[in-house]
Amino acid sequence: MLATRTKHLHSAHQLVQGQSNVTVRQGLVHPLALGSLGKNIVFAYHAFRWQAWRKDVQLVHWLEPGIEFPRSLPYVVTVHDLFPLDRSIPSPERLRLSFQRLIQPAIEDARRIIVPSQFVRDELVASFPSVEQNIRVVPMGVSDAFEPSYRGRPYAQPYVVWIGRLDERKNLERLLQAWLQLSERLQSSVRLVLIGPWTLQHVQRSHPQLAQLMGDARCTVLSHVTPEEHAQLLTHAEALVFPSLAEGFGLPVVEAMKCGCPVVTSSVSSLPEVGGSAAVYVDPWSVPSIRDGIEEVLINAELREQLGSAGRLRAQSFSWDACAAATVKVYDQAMDTL
Repeated sequence: MLATRTKHLHSAHQLVQGQSNVTVRQGLVHPLALGSLGKNIVFAYHAFRWQAWRKDVQLVHWLEPGIEFPRSLPYVVTVHDLFPLDRSIPSPERLRLSFQRLIQPAIEDARRIIVPSQFVRDELVASFPSVEQNIRVVPMGVSDAFEPSYRGRPYAQPYVVWIGRLDERKNLERLLQAWLQLSERLQSSVRLVLIGPWTLQHVQRSHPQLAQLMGDARCTVLSHVTPEEHAQLLTHAEALVFPSLAEGFGLPVVEAMKCGCPVVTSSVSSLPEVGGSAAVYVDPWSVPSIRDGIEEVLINAELREQLGSAGRLRAQSFSWDACAAATVKVYDQAMDTL
């Protein structure tokens, strides 16, 4: 059985469709769905659901270690990354404390631990060497929605895309600073398009310094684009610029590559492992390095063509079918230990 938050149910169903020995049950609502005062009600509801499920469940797959769950059932757990344990990587303090409290017991009791990259595996072994033999690397896939789009160009002007949330790890502030260090000719001839689950009005209220940089860079901000629009934007972009400070996998890189979009990304964490030789790599902590990476791609059409072709080939290595098959194999291994 796959156990996940309600909002991830559709993705979980897609992951295991066709696997006759795996079922996806009703999602678990977030503990704070009713606010902090209603947390105990949610936990009581979870306990009720588990009592109904447990009689016919042999193995549970928790898609994140942060869910508090009963330990009476054998389980597999996915660990996407360990960044809250790394003080050099920006994370909210509340997330750090919660992660530190939940991660160790979750992985020590697991039959198997799934991670999306060798990088996360190495980080996990360094912090928790006792679980090394139970870790399995299962790379993520990329949605079929991310194919080269035959819809027309969304802008007449050339443009570069950045995708992400507003948290510091996504490194938008340094990207904007790097953009403003480009020549005036490049800044005026190429548009910077920012895609994320937020609006410019939200940034102006909560991150005024970031909003000022966006204004200076004359950015275009797109909120909540559809998968089809996303693919269209990537297909016709001069590049995806994704200088994240740390990623457990870096799905936006593979999505861009599948659309044939040249990629400029970070030389740290899992990103070189995922991008291989099909990307330009920069030091995400260095504004001049990010600037130079953007400039290299924008001024070199031959390089963009090479990166687009290499990216499409590289993206073929990542599919949800392969991810599902490898995940079910981990289930079989975990069941053999029962």
